[in-house]
Amino acid sequence: MRIQRTNDPQDEQLFDGPANRAAQPKTHHDFGPWFHNLHLPDGDQTSPRHPMGDYPASAWAKIRRALPESLEDWSVLNVGCNGGYFCLELAALGARVLGCDRDPHCVHQAQWAAEQFGLSDRIKFRQMHVYEIARSAERYDLVLFMGAFYELRYPALALDIMAERADKTLIFQPFSSISPFKNQNSAPMQLSTLEGLGFEVSSMGQDEIFICQRHPDSSALPQAWDPQCAAEIAAAVGPRYHRIERPARPLKN
Repeated sequence: MRIQRTNDPQDEQLFDGPANRAAQPKTHHDFGPWFHNLHLPDGDQTSPRHPMGDYPASAWAKIRRALPESLEDWSVLNVGCNGGYFCLELAALGARVLGCDRDPHCVHQAQWAAEQFGLSDRIKFRQMHVYEIARSAERYDLVLFMGAFYELRYPALALDIMAERADKTLIFQPFSSISPFKNQNSAPMQLSTLEGLGFEVSSMGQDEIFICQRHPDSSALPQAWDPQCAAEIAAAVGPRYHRIERPARPLKN
């Protein structure tokens, strides 16, 4: 089946059924090259000689410790999902997951992987750009925004959009320079930005993984939802921008 643009108001391509190709490939080699090293049910690995080691399993080990034991009834958005590793892990914990990537090659990889693990009923994939998410009214308990920030032309705008859609938790990995772990100014700058968006950073790893929890008090109203800032986002992403309204809650005594 040839993939075509949908009539969805978001104008995205949706990958949520059986493989969208005339003949479904039988092995991961048909989908190569892979950036995510998946340990497949048959024992094969998709990228066993990954330059970063067993990635992203190494990053997931840090993230997993910050999440509840079960994500049943949680909704999750994974932006820049690539080959789908994080989508698979989150779905295995019980979450309903939407994985987005602008690269159709990655989306096909991720969809195929979900089928191999028997998780297609819990994960949907869309080929769309990060800025297009601003046109959707969907909100999520958890937003995973990793490995895409540094590639964007307008990264601050993308972070505003992701923060607006995270109801409980935002997991953010900026990779803010060519050698991010050697940039001593990067972490304080990102920390300040995330706090300004209404989050408490509960964990910050050496590999720039920020675990952020939504601040409960109205005094921490995110700057992205200030009317002036909302107007700026709308001007940037176009007239179909869907602002997420959050009523202010009284401060706790």
